[in-house]
Amino acid sequence: MRSSAEVAKSMKPDFYLNYYDKGVALTSENAYWNSEDFTRALSPFHKFKKGETSFLDLGAGTGAIVKLMQDYGYLAKGYEVNEWALQNLEHGVEVIERDITEKFDGYYDVVYSNAFMYFNPSEFDKFFENNRDNFGVLVFVYPFDGNDDEYRVNAMTKYEFAEIGERYGLVLYEAVNKFWVFVKEEAL
Repeated sequence: MRSSAEVAKSMKPDFYLNYYDKGVALTSENAYWNSEDFTRALSPFHKFKKGETSFLDLGAGTGAIVKLMQDYGYLAKGYEVNEWALQNLEHGVEVIERDITEKFDGYYDVVYSNAFMYFNPSEFDKFFENNRDNFGVLVFVYPFDGNDDEYRVNAMTKYEFAEIGERYGLVLYEAVNKFWVFVKEEAL
């Protein structure tokens, strides 16, 4: 089974240029993203502080969400391995070429990802073994109902995610706006 890095590297430019099947590229100008709503959804798990809260977007693509979070006041950056995405970054964003299962380059208060559907099962263990202590809260979007993404490699259930979390001392919560959040047991 292919790794998430292999999947990301294989994504063609049309993946990034056909945002939500609308035929346009995802940018910070047209993203269905509201940083204030995101921050409000996280308020039970993390208290945002302008200019202090660090944010990492795993699988950042061209950096649209990184840009929006920077503009809102987070200290934001992203990781990405797709060459086309890295060559077409939004102006002023920091996106590092890095496999998202590898150890983070530091600690982040909030880590966000919509790339978990591209992980093969063994990668979750690698991800959490490398990074369990490198984040405050881990927020992810995952289409449990399924979708027709041609690059998707798993169809895990929320119960499987909860079991993974338990192995690493994390509790799974459903936040508002369809975000899922892993919180460390010791932080509760």
